[in-house]
Amino acid sequence: MPTSRLHWLDWQRGLAVLLMIEAHILSTWLTPEAAHGPFYTLLRVLGGMAAPGFLYMAGLSQVLSDRSMHARGVPPSTRRFEQAKRGLYVLGVAYTFRVAEYLLGLSFLLPGAWRGILRVDILNVIGVGLLLTAGLNIGRPPRVQLWSSVLGAALLVGVMPLLPSADVLWRLEGYLYSDPARGFSLANWGAFLLVGSAVGATLSESTRARHLLLLGGALLAIGFALGVLLPSQPPQEFWRTSPAWFLMRLGG
Repeated sequence: MPTSRLHWLDWQRGLAVLLMIEAHILSTWLTPEAAHGPFYTLLRVLGGMAAPGFLYMAGLSQVLSDRSMHARGVPPSTRRFEQAKRGLYVLGVAYTFRVAEYLLGLSFLLPGAWRGILRVDILNVIGVGLLLTAGLNIGRPPRVQLWSSVLGAALLVGVMPLLPSADVLWRLEGYLYSDPARGFSLANWGAFLLVGSAVGATLSESTRARHLLLLGGALLAIGFALGVLLPSQPPQEFWRTSPAWFLMRLGG
């Protein structure tokens, strides 16, 4: 039966799920002696590809969904509203998980533990990112979707090194800045979602998986070259602020 599904996107989703599982259980199933060496490092690197993959695919899927609704004659205002609802849903799921962790873990017995509910994680970034792109991209011409996404991603990646190092986790700024040891923030993780939107705006019936593989390989090579050429940074700062970090993960 003919189908319009993008099978390479299904494969990417499946691989991202497997990498996410690997990233979360790797250390649990290894002895301390085994958690060393090049193979362990490779597994850690591969596990680190899951979160960028989910963000990238969220932006890509949003644009593809908008294109499908446009083909069915759905007006732009309705499409924006539907995509904004999806972003709010994901954000609601993120906070529901946090509240469940807070209650089931008896964290309310610990002073100040309620701040953990406000911690920014990948679902928060996806939810807020989809809300922003619903207004930025949905219902716009593909050229506008492309350039607004590219410029938005460049802004998020470029502004990240300029943000101050402060513990603002419990305030709204947690979406803009997160301590590198704690993980996610809108800048620069949200840039993966915006690049997904840009790729979605450029897809056509002639696009094949190999085209994206070539693009990914090129970005990976550029990121690696930048990592060699740019001044060295402490490991935590490199993984948080470096454009080389972003390009290598995006290419991967």
